[in-house]
Amino acid sequence: HPDTANSWISNKYLDDATEHTLKETFLLRNEITSLEKRIYDKESEVREVTSSQEQLRSNISALEHNQKDAAKYIRSLAQEQDRLEGLRGDIKTSQLKKKELEKKLCGMVESMKLSKKLVN
Repeated sequence: HPDTANSWISNKYLDDATEHTLKETFLLRNEITSLEKRIYDKESEVREVTSSQEQLRSNISALEHNQKDAAKYIRSLAQEQDRLEGLRGDIKTSQLKKKELEKKLCGMVESMKLSKKLVN
């Protein structure tokens, strides 16, 4: 929590290296939060595209005797599929980056030391 960290810094419970590491952990946590939001947003888009694809498939089925109109929906379906693949790739990349940052964050937290005993 930032208030606790500021208290530790002002009371000199942290040496300079640990203070720097603590600040870096806050930056990493912010970056992880941004990635979580990106993943959530992309997953929402995936749900929207999937729903749109279902509607396109329904339209194609209804137009099985009208090749011209069905072809238009088939092209749209193909475009939606390309978009879906791109979104899934972006989600996977973001998840891997998030996992990497979380691992780095854990390592940073484990490396921090208090230079004074905390007492109530």
